[in-house]
Amino acid sequence: MGGITLKKGESLSSAIKSAKAKSEGQQESVAPDGLSLSVKDTDFLLKLIMESSFKGTELEQAYKVTKKLAEEHRRSVET
Repeated sequence: MGGITLKKGESLSSAIKSAKAKSEGQQESVAPDGLSLSVKDTDFLLKLIMESSFKGTELEQAYKVTKKLAEEHRRSVET
C-alpha cells in the first residue's frame, strides 16, 4: 500500500481499514474528492507535529492524531 485515500468526512482509521481491505483483494471505490496521503506526506505531517506545541486542552487529541498518523506511516513504509 503506497498511501491511503481519505474521503470527505471519513476518519483516518476508517480509511486505513478500507486501504487494508483493498490491498487484500477486496474492491473499494475511491471518491473523486478523496485525499491521498503518500509516505512523503505522512512523514512531512509527522515532522510538523513533532516541531509543534499544543495547549493542554488539545494535547489528548494531538496524541491520538499523531499515533494514527504514525501507524499509517509505518504501514506505508513497510509495503
